[in-house]
Amino acid sequence: MKKFLLSVLFFTFFLTKVFSQIEEDNRPVMIGEWTQDALNELRNYELNQKFEKHNFRATTQRSDTINLLHFDIHLTVGNGLNQTIAGYSIVEFKSLMNNVSQLYLDLLKLNVDSVIQNGQPLTFNYSDSTILKINLQSAMMQNDSSAVTVYYHGHPFNDNSFGGVYFNGDFGFNVGMSLYENPHNMGRTWHPCYDNFVERSTYEFHITCDSQRMALCNGALLDTAHNSDGTITWHWKMNETLPTFIAGFAVSKFTPVHDTFNGINGPVPVLFGAISADTTAMKNSFANLETCFHYFEDHYGAYPWNKIGFNCLPFNSGAMEHAGSVVYPQFACDGSLYYEDLYAHEFGHHWWGDYVTPYDPSEIWLKEGWAVFSEFLFYEGVYGAASYKSHVADNHEIALHYDHVFDLGYCPLSPMPAYTIFGRTTYTKSADVVHTLRTYMVDSLFFGCLKSFVQSHAFQNYTSVELRDYLSNCSGISLDNFFNDWVFSAGFPHFSIDSFNVADQGNGWYTVTTYIRQRLDHAPHFYHHVPLELTFMNDEMQSSVYKVDVSGPCTVYQTAVPFNPVFAGLDLENKISDAITDEYHVIKNVATNNFPQGKMNMYVYTVNDSAFLRVEHNWIAPDPMKVQIPNLHLSQERYWRVDGILSDSFDAKASIQYNGSNVQPVTSYNGGYLDRALITNVEDSLVVMYRPSVSADWQIDTDVLFNYQGSHTDKKGLIWINHIKPGEYTLAIFQHNKVDSLITPVSDSCFTIINVKDFSPEEKISIYPNPSQNQFTIEGNLLNQSTLEIFSLLGEKIYSQNLPKGIMKTKINCGNFGTGIFLIRISDSEKNIIVRKQVIIQN
Repeated sequence: MKKFLLSVLFFTFFLTKVFSQIEEDNRPVMIGEWTQDALNELRNYELNQKFEKHNFRATTQRSDTINLLHFDIHLTVGNGLNQTIAGYSIVEFKSLMNNVSQLYLDLLKLNVDSVIQNGQPLTFNYSDSTILKINLQSAMMQNDSSAVTVYYHGHPFNDNSFGGVYFNGDFGFNVGMSLYENPHNMGRTWHPCYDNFVERSTYEFHITCDSQRMALCNGALLDTAHNSDGTITWHWKMNETLPTFIAGFAVSKFTPVHDTFNGINGPVPVLFGAISADTTAMKNSFANLETCFHYFEDHYGAYPWNKIGFNCLPFNSGAMEHAGSVVYPQFACDGSLYYEDLYAHEFGHHWWGDYVTPYDPSEIWLKEGWAVFSEFLFYEGVYGAASYKSHVADNHEIALHYDHVFDLGYCPLSPMPAYTIFGRTTYTKSADVVHTLRTYMVDSLFFGCLKSFVQSHAFQNYTSVELRDYLSNCSGISLDNFFNDWVFSAGFPHFSIDSFNVADQGNGWYTVTTYIRQRLDHAPHFYHHVPLELTFMNDEMQSSVYKVDVSGPCTVYQTAVPFNPVFAGLDLENKISDAITDEYHVIKNVATNNFPQGKMNMYVYTVNDSAFLRVEHNWIAPDPMKVQIPNLHLSQERYWRVDGILSDSFDAKASIQYNGSNVQPVTSYNGGYLDRALITNVEDSLVVMYRPSVSADWQIDTDVLFNYQGSHTDKKGLIWINHIKPGEYTLAIFQHNKVDSLITPVSDSCFTIINVKDFSPEEKISIYPNPSQNQFTIEGNLLNQSTLEIFSLLGEKIYSQNLPKGIMKTKINCGNFGTGIFLIRISDSEKNIIVRKQVIIQN
């Protein structure tokens, strides 16, 4: 009874801690720089309005004809009562071709009064309120320069969620990017422009408002003019070039707060724009901004803009990275540090997205993935490496759990499908991939080459291919495989240790042969040259770590270890973002031990001295049953692996949660979508399956207790495993009419043992010489007729022959095999594997 009460208390606590990012005190939940509500509206829009796929207007092509050099914008900005803008914009441009007689500018749903060139009115067409088609005075030749002045006014557009011009009380401001509009840039909602990613121009702003308010813009404040009608014109100038989506204005009764940070290139002014009621809270919320500034400069290079600016605005959908003048929501200026990763995200954009800009929206990961990674880097710089690791792990769980649900499938990072440009993959998996790239390159090369890259591409556009080539040349590491695997392909790889063998060398060293298996989570091909850390530990928890280059379905790695290992683990520190979430603990006391990344929690009853325990949650299907149990269907979505260094007396009770609900909104971290394909029957039909190793078959674990939590049909509940054991666990369900989803068969070239038979002492096989050149011999005694097969490490079968029963000696000519490690498998007629060995060929 005591154990039961402890379990109830423990699991009640566990339910409140399942997910790390939840709504707290009704605070908005952030996903990247958007609020959960904004992204949920986007998903509903895409589902219900049939968002047009692959249909971005080709405004980029206009930038090949005319280069827009400079905007001199003169606008009077209204407020919540008078929600209008009025004025003119002088557009300076240069022809890049001969015989250019028209200028097409993006301008959305405003009223155009006139267009002037050289003091003369021009004819124009603006019938669709989308493209302003201007007939120039005369045809321009290549390198000719000119300017037009466009007079316009009206009620500027916004998409009611994120993007456009907004008015609220004393506030008037723009947000330069839209979730919905096509194209996503929103510069055209307040001035005529080329609204694409590639056009970069300098800006001058003359923003006029009533005398109680001030205007904040990109660049430096040059002067203010007090006009005869009682208004004030605020004159700002931005000498660095901007794409339209990061140019902006904000008007209100600001009481600006000023500071200065000493940067690599000298003092950098800081401006916090807030109304007087928000200034103290805003300063407190940005307490770690200076540490962030220095850490980003250390890792990305000198801050590239003339000032740091954040404007605290009544905008409840998120934030926007206007360069040096960030749109920042009032709810995040609350005096706490709760949203500091949001300003870290926007600040990271000042390098990734603002300073160097993706070529077009299909490469959006190049700014958003790097901005989310900047959040992780912020936590590392302010709170240490453990905080970085924790936030990477939380993000990785979201990527594996929710991205494909929200984004209606698995997407590559580049090119990102148009219908999910601002989906989950853009943020979470992209940051996963940047974290993984850090591991591929190691810190010194990674950050050194990033600094060099942003300097060499300053105020320019770039593509994934250009980033790949630059980082490869800079580091001397070919990143072709990395980008082909992680960036240009959807899904994830999955790596696991199939088995390892230990041979005592007799001198205190041990030869360990490890079979590393790769499977795929919706990825189109096996990944190659993945640098994984392989950790061996002995029974005293002494450890030794080796870096293994893993390719294809199977990698065999052999090394000498200075102790007898009893544990082998891959990627214990989660440096590679494969289809596993996991964590480990050293357990010394009887207590509750939670493994949130492993999606398992434990109460330890008995532990002698200490135990090392690792729990993996694997986001792929488990191996199938070897002997099928009628009408029983294994989960095709996940399984657990429990391993470590445990004494025979170790005893613990574990819980796992099942949740097949399709809870809306998808953007909530509610735990759903885990078992939706499995649970198509009442929950009474669920069972827990267990196997101690990959060589064993799955069996029903009866030593469990189900808590259906009141309903047997809502697909949610808890399962207690009364005595957890090392091995693998998964869920299964009895249903006579269930048809499992089609899963691509997994190659057994890593010799995942389907049916192992212990061979008798007489049945010994030798391979010699090993290493070999041109020829080697297989010799031994077989009790049955068998089959010999030889595989490359990529799983390709390159040789096979039948072997006779009895004493045999077979010579294998291997001159055409090439040089490398090859895998030998001998199996009998019932597919029992008798021998699996490796031979090294040195031709």
